[in-house]
Amino acid sequence: MNAVSDTGPINYLVQIGCEDLITGLFECVLIPDAVAQELLHRRTPDRVREWILGHPTGLQIVAPDGMHLQISGLGKGECAAIDLARQLDLLLLADDKRARSIARGMQVQVVGTLGVLCQAHASGLAEIQDSLGRLADTTFHLTEQLVEQVIERAKRLRDDTL
Repeated sequence: MNAVSDTGPINYLVQIGCEDLITGLFECVLIPDAVAQELLHRRTPDRVREWILGHPTGLQIVAPDGMHLQISGLGKGECAAIDLARQLDLLLLADDKRARSIARGMQVQVVGTLGVLCQAHASGLAEIQDSLGRLADTTFHLTEQLVEQVIERAKRLRDDTL
């Protein structure tokens, strides 16, 4: 399966050392060039910038074929990722609550960083508690209640695949 990603999931997966999940769970992840530019921004963690500059296998940067979706309150990367996922009828990887809601309203299937980690746990590619522990050390917003919910969801997914 292929997917389109916004900045957030790639940023966090690379920060916590789970960049291999991108190719472990997806054949190819497409990112609009606007997302690539955000991942290369000087305020982006060095590890993420270096990863993108290394032209990782399984990641493809896509230039838009013109100006498309523009939504007030969303960044260029979010708009471009939603638009690309909609055009190609692919899963969208996004964390921003508003972007996810808008994408769903356009009939785009969406999963975020936590969903990717749950799927990786279910597939035996990552241990959910370890991944969440590393994620807690980033700027990703996690509450104790959310962590508990994600762990339970990941365990149910793994049980369903066994």
